[in-house]
Amino acid sequence: MNRKIKREPGRPQNCTNEELKQLALEIKYKNHGIKLTPSLLEKETSIGRNTWSRRMKDYINELNNPILTTPSSEEEIMFPSIE
Repeated sequence: MNRKIKREPGRPQNCTNEELKQLALEIKYKNHGIKLTPSLLEKETSIGRNTWSRRMKDYINELNNPILTTPSSEEEIMFPSIE
C-alpha cells in the first residue's frame, strides 16, 4: 500500500526560531555595539544569510534599535541633598 506522508513544503529546518534568537543575542553581546546584519550572522554561525533575513528580520532590527527610556516629568528623581 502506498501511503502519502504529509510533509510541509520546503527544506526541513535545522534550527528553531528560539535557537536563532539565542545565537543572534550571543553574537550581539560578543561584538559590542556592532550593527547586526544577516551577512555578519552568516559568518559567525554558518547559517545562511537568507535564513536570517526571512526568519529573524524583525528580531535583528529590534536588537539593532533598542528602546531607550527617559524619565518623564511624572516620575520624580530624588537626588540627595549635599549641603
